[in-house]
Amino acid sequence: MLKKMYNTEVEYVKLFSQSYESNNIIRFGDDYIPDMYTHNFVFIKKIRE
Repeated sequence: MLKKMYNTEVEYVKLFSQSYESNNIIRFGDDYIPDMYTHNFVFIKKIRE
């Protein structure tokens, strides 16, 4: 259930910002509104063990 919530949130933010995805992170950003924290952040998918 928690994974579905994360996936929904990630897809929602992708609608409003550019994204770059790697194995461990998704970096969101929007050059037009650099001070808006909800559209400019790094989402950590998993922490290395």
